Amino acid sequence: MSTWIAAGLLGVVLVVCHDALSDAWRLNLTAIQALRLVRLGTEAPPGDVGVLVSHPPVAGPTVERGLYLQARIHQATGHDDAAHDELTAALQHDPTDAVAAFELGMVEQQNGQTAAALQAWRLARAGPYFGRLGSDQLQAGALDAALPLLRIAAEVDPSSRTFVDLGAAQDEAMDWSAALQSYRAALVADPASTQAMERLAIDLMDHAAQPEAAATLLEQVVARAPHQSVWSYLRLGTLARERNDMEAARAWYLAAAAAFPERAEPRLALATL
Repeated sequence: MSTWIAAGLLGVVLVVCHDALSDAWRLNLTAIQALRLVRLGTEAPPGDVGVLVSHPPVAGPTVERGLYLQARIHQATGHDDAAHDELTAALQHDPTDAVAAFELGMVEQQNGQTAAALQAWRLARAGPYFGRLGSDQLQAGALDAALPLLRIAAEVDPSSRTFVDLGAAQDEAMDWSAALQSYRAALVADPASTQAMERLAIDLMDHAAQPEAAATLLEQVVARAPHQSVWSYLRLGTLARERNDMEAARAWYLAAAAAFPERAEPRLALATL
């Protein structure tokens, strides 16, 4: 199993991630307090009981819900072993319980059990969630937070979109070798992904000195998705200029201007010929 998860940083990231879960995926603290009072035989305030009854954290049979609530109490009080046992029991009652599986992954990660955490998150189908959160962190400029989240997403949900996002973060980190690997993985997951083709081609041009391979990919991009990006045309023009083929360069710049008439870059490129 991969060894890239840095315990300290990832622990912080996953706490943030956990706090960001939707109401359907987390338990209201008031409900935890109400359940604790009920279990201790103490009369709970009516409002707290109402929260517990009217907003259960997970739909399903009473057994699974009760085990899940107990596990959340143990998590909140630092009793991870008990939380682990009760979440495991909940999954034995209902192996499709995505909420319990996600929470079990959190407990496993906190205990340093990376492989078990990833297995639980796969069961929860949580890859898109980690991917979305990682992409949001990347767009916000929080690269250190984005990278571990996107790596988890790629392990849990090895989709083309996830690998493209991971490659973009690795580009930001100037880890060109890792980015190339991610874009290639994206194309393995979806050979028709023009976004992966374009990203891979640009890195092949800029960081791998493979202009022929880059040109082949970019030509596929403009053929399959002519309005995806102006940069595929401009990069093809650049490659033609590097071959001293000014006629081909002009043709690519004119094609860019036709496909993206609102963009100034093709006109500026033409003016340099």
